[in-house]
Amino acid sequence: MDDATKQKTRLVLSKPFANLPVTKDLPRLAKYITICDGEGRILRSTKDLFDDSSSYDHVRDVLVTLSRIFDGDERAQQVHDSFSTVMTPMNYTLPEVLRSYVDKHLGGDSSQVVKVLKAVNQAAISSAVIELKMRLGADNTTKDVAQSWKIIILVRDDCILVRQRKRERDIQEQFEFQWELTVKLERKMAFCQDVSLQITDLMFSDKIKGQRMNEVLRLLKKYCDPALLSRKMDASLVSASRLRSQATGNIPALPQDAPAAAAPDTPTMSILRSSIPVVSPRPIPSHVGVTSPRLSTSSITPGALNDGLVPQAAVMPTTLLLPGEKVLWSNEKAFSCLQLGARDLEVIPGSVYVTNFKCLFTPDPQQLSESVLTMDLQRLTCMVGLLAVVQCRKSKTSLKGARGVPDHVVELVCKDFRVLRLAFSSPSVRKEFTDEMMRCLPARLKHTFAFRYSYKVAPAQDGWQFYDPAEELERFGLPNHQWRISEANSNYELAPSYPRVLVIPSHIQDKELSAIAAHRQQGRLPVLCWRHAGANITLCRASRPKPPASAESSSAAPTRCFNDEKLLGAIVQASVHLLGATPYYVIDCGEKDSGVARTKAAYQQAIDVNVQFLGLETMAAVREAHARLHKAVTSIRDESDDSHSKATHWMTAVLATHWLDVVRNYLAKAVEVVEVMRRGSSVLLMSTNGVDRSSVTSSLVQLMLDPYYRTISGFQILVEKEWLSLGFPFADRCAHLRSSNETQESPTFLLFLDCFWQIMEQFPCAFEFNAQFLETLFFHLYSGLYGTFLMNNDKERRSSLVRMETISLWTAINEDIESYRNPFFAEVTTALLPVVTPYTVRLWEEVYLRHQPEYFPRSQARDQWARDQLEHLADLQTDFSSRSGGSSRPSSMLDSTSRPSSLLQLHTGGAGRTGSNGQITEELAEGDPDLSAMRSRAHLAEQRAEELQQKLEVLEFCVKQQKSEAKSARRERRRTHTSSSPRKDTASSGEKSKRRPTRTSSSSSSRSLNRRQVASLNASADGTDASSNDGSASASASASASAS
Repeated sequence: MDDATKQKTRLVLSKPFANLPVTKDLPRLAKYITICDGEGRILRSTKDLFDDSSSYDHVRDVLVTLSRIFDGDERAQQVHDSFSTVMTPMNYTLPEVLRSYVDKHLGGDSSQVVKVLKAVNQAAISSAVIELKMRLGADNTTKDVAQSWKIIILVRDDCILVRQRKRERDIQEQFEFQWELTVKLERKMAFCQDVSLQITDLMFSDKIKGQRMNEVLRLLKKYCDPALLSRKMDASLVSASRLRSQATGNIPALPQDAPAAAAPDTPTMSILRSSIPVVSPRPIPSHVGVTSPRLSTSSITPGALNDGLVPQAAVMPTTLLLPGEKVLWSNEKAFSCLQLGARDLEVIPGSVYVTNFKCLFTPDPQQLSESVLTMDLQRLTCMVGLLAVVQCRKSKTSLKGARGVPDHVVELVCKDFRVLRLAFSSPSVRKEFTDEMMRCLPARLKHTFAFRYSYKVAPAQDGWQFYDPAEELERFGLPNHQWRISEANSNYELAPSYPRVLVIPSHIQDKELSAIAAHRQQGRLPVLCWRHAGANITLCRASRPKPPASAESSSAAPTRCFNDEKLLGAIVQASVHLLGATPYYVIDCGEKDSGVARTKAAYQQAIDVNVQFLGLETMAAVREAHARLHKAVTSIRDESDDSHSKATHWMTAVLATHWLDVVRNYLAKAVEVVEVMRRGSSVLLMSTNGVDRSSVTSSLVQLMLDPYYRTISGFQILVEKEWLSLGFPFADRCAHLRSSNETQESPTFLLFLDCFWQIMEQFPCAFEFNAQFLETLFFHLYSGLYGTFLMNNDKERRSSLVRMETISLWTAINEDIESYRNPFFAEVTTALLPVVTPYTVRLWEEVYLRHQPEYFPRSQARDQWARDQLEHLADLQTDFSSRSGGSSRPSSMLDSTSRPSSLLQLHTGGAGRTGSNGQITEELAEGDPDLSAMRSRAHLAEQRAEELQQKLEVLEFCVKQQKSEAKSARRERRRTHTSSSPRKDTASSGEKSKRRPTRTSSSSSSRSLNRRQVASLNASADGTDASSNDGSASASASASASAS
């Protein structure tokens, strides 16, 4: 944008309010205005673009919302009442009447509301539009597209941004673009600070000639956004620019009732779901975002493709594209190398498409061989997200033995343990593909697909509004006389990685926090993250103190800070257990080195605390173990034909990665922290930077202690609170960008999910969600489809408008929440203490081996078997209910909580109950604390053993029942065959007929014994203690009788 145009715009905005067409344009523009706060929360949204019947309400809503932001709720109520009284649906469109109302009731030019509205009118954009049209010239005359005006008012703490977007179309309907004018206003006085003009979207029709298209690109290059400027002015830029539209071709009129995107049940969605556990994207409603007609592909001819007027990517079916997805490169003569077994390699012909979201291979059904025609489509169709690609390299796999298949293979190595092999016709095409893949990796997080993908979300279903810190603090019983809420970090100056709201002791002033933040690494001072409301047990997090500036290593002893020690002392005083004084623990997640040891001595000298060290692996060690596991999984094939030797080699390779050792160590240390807190002690968790090891440990501890976090909504809040709000750097650890620092990359969140999955395996009925929920989180960690896991901290999400311009993952999950529910869920109010041994921690096959050829059929068969077992167990439960008198819960075969127990078996050994607000009230017991804890653990162990024994007996009953049915079927078939064939030996047939009743009676008696056994199990589960003992005895007797 020229400086002269900027100056003209500033002069327009400095004019008096009465000299601008604000009141003339506001009635027709109010329905296009969206107002947001600095965090991206939508305070006022537009309604349907084709609904102009309530513009009176739109004008009032805009004025009331801006008054609430600048002047408060009381002033907003006054504006609402006065507008409803003075203005009517008959006179609000008269500029003189509306101007008089604004001068009298809003304050005229002295009001901030009026100063912001001065930027929302035709005069404010006229200078920029004139410059744009003059640059295009008379040969490229354009006209604005009807109902394409979008206005976003973003009110930040330091400034106000007014963004206006509008679409322009060539009068010959050969090209169309969208410009965006951004006016930056000062926050208090609302004077203009800066003006900028950009072109954010550009599309061409197939009727345009190549020479004219290049001329248009040259003229508009000055205004294109960085995504377009990243490509040079050559043929590749021409193709990419054409494909920035959602499709390519002529510009026919689009009916309003035409679907704007593929429905969730299209083949595309099934491909996505089959490749990975992806949440089904929702289509865009027909009236949302369709501000201009779509470009169709119906008129594209092969001649146009050969002439280069339209790129080959334009022929990709639009049903394979998500809303906002655009094809950047394609090749129809490609091959996918599918590994069917340890040594079998099948080559599938098809097409490869590279979009701004994924790399997709689709098979050609007409060229498939007979050996793959019977295979499932999900094995032949391959989809890889761009953010999931680790490396695009030349493959060592040779295809010289395959007839008619080129030997130019590329391997796409992915972060989700997948390797996609593609073959191309020539080395030049292969190089073009690899260059395009590397070029498509975003250089900035703002260029990821999440900012392009969108659909209309109801405010009640918006996942960004799901987590409310105030409600979570209320569940903790905060604030109270010991803890208060501080807004010292409201501008992210205290700690950039912390949220704006912090919970600190009431005796600490905000002015003391600056010195404490300067004393801690990355400014992460100790803050509260969880509290047991009934027992006043707290869990806090912080980073280590900084080493001295003159120290040569990080192990040097840090200098002491009086304010830091004062804050720690206040935390200790605010965390006194209700039953009496208990030791406070400062637990460092790292190793015990000399510097930290001196810090321990300093802390213990100043404050009465116990300092312990967990010795957890560093992120570098975790990264190395993950790299070894990735290499072992992606090279799972072995040339040996001996299945036993292959299994031995595979298990040896997995154990050599030490990934399971890392998982087991993190789980074991989390259990140790839980044991400390169950004895009534509060804990402060520390790590080097306060975001990696402490995030994993803190989340696992809260999952084991608090049953609320084992629900679907509770787990989402846990991730929002411990990972997103407290500043876990997802962008750095997941390496989302092209120029990511390898030393910052680490699979920390995957480690947490793996540890959590190990707990779910030992307590399958204690969680409301199933393992597919965790698999979906892992996939979308690298998918780039949603904005949840994109940024490093809350500050970056706020500045990048993530909440306003992207969809939350929780939105999609909650829309399809039933597919993630655990049918066997029964709330467990006790603390979960998993058994951590080398035999109980196993590999998460559903994630690490999901895409391996030898595991794929086994996983599909296992999933089908699981579904069959669910149906069969449901029938058995109904049968048991009818036998036990119609009880809705006949036995504990599917319920691991047949007896009530407390959330926390603290050192008092008391039983507790969970209230409606999640707080736990405890009934205290008398006696020795250590003895009570041992007795409670022994009692829990007996309960678990009894429940497992009952489940085992029921499963044995199911197996015997199935075997009996199979035997009956075989006998029936044999009897039918015998009756139809002539009798050769009467004596032998007579002997057989004599033996048959014996077997039948024995099977029936065995079946009757099993029924008595089930009845005794029901009686033992539902009776009193005495009847329970009798039922157990009868169950043992019946079991011994059946065994005999």
